[in-house]
Amino acid sequence: MASAAPAAAQAPAAPVASPAPVASPASTGTRQSLYQRLSNSPEAEAGRAKAPARAVPAAATYVQDIPSPDDETIEASGVFGRAAVERILGGKLIEERSLDGSPVPPRY
Repeated sequence: MASAAPAAAQAPAAPVASPAPVASPASTGTRQSLYQRLSNSPEAEAGRAKAPARAVPAAATYVQDIPSPDDETIEASGVFGRAAVERILGGKLIEERSLDGSPVPPRY
């Protein structure tokens, strides 16, 4: 019985509570990536608290484009490809590339 008394005297102290929140993955024993550790750091939390709230953009009004009877149709125009984009849609070609990926010089 003499051997039981010194073992009780050397028993480890109660574990000290960590300052980390209980819900964090660090307290559950899982490893965190550097990104997760930096995201959960006190500096990041303070920065998020000081950041201004984002303004909610006003809802954009939806404008439905309904063709009128006098609009030209692509099928009836007789043009296709670049000519259709330029003439019917009023577009402008910025860059044209050949099938191998090399730039094609502009045709004016």
